[in-house]
Amino acid sequence: HLSIRRQRQMCIRDRVSGMHEVAYRNLLNHLGMRDEIRIYDPVQRLALVKDEVLDLLGVDTRYLFAGPPSFWKFEEREDGSWTDEFGTGYRRSELYCDFLFPVLGKAAFTEIKRYRFPNPRDRARFEGLKEKAARLYETSGYALIGGNIPSVYYLAWVLRGMEQFMTDVVLDPNLACYLMDRIVDWNIGFLDGYLSAIGAYIEYQWVGDD
Repeated sequence: HLSIRRQRQMCIRDRVSGMHEVAYRNLLNHLGMRDEIRIYDPVQRLALVKDEVLDLLGVDTRYLFAGPPSFWKFEEREDGSWTDEFGTGYRRSELYCDFLFPVLGKAAFTEIKRYRFPNPRDRARFEGLKEKAARLYETSGYALIGGNIPSVYYLAWVLRGMEQFMTDVVLDPNLACYLMDRIVDWNIGFLDGYLSAIGAYIEYQWVGDD
């Protein structure tokens, strides 16, 4: 086991709040620690890092994540494939996951208009979240962050496929704009429930896109 002083010297240059499952497993082995590897982002294979390690790394923030909806849960098949709540399929490929099929990849405009997005306000997503946020806010010195990342372009190519959506933007902008409008509406619905639970306790809400 490394001394606490040596561990802090090793970690002082960078402050990291999340990492790939392989990197986290290697770090645990290096530090002589144990933890169950819990994946919170199955596409990028990002692991939840336990508080003891976060504190060692000098991380003074904590993410607050919504849970899965009541109608879906992550289930990886024996071949490494799985399907997200929108209906898009993925498969493990070395360290990350690649698309198997985007749910709307071959859909015509009329089919896209009939597509039903999963309920963004499903109560299971936010169950217990307000209580967790209040407890951390009142009993810890961490800066709390909304960890779920709303996006428009990213979700568009999750649904449509990257190549197809880029083609849509150029050759069928009406379809592309319609899909992005639907995604914005979904994000608004999700954030309404999410920020109703944690908005009073967080420093900021993370927003990103690709």
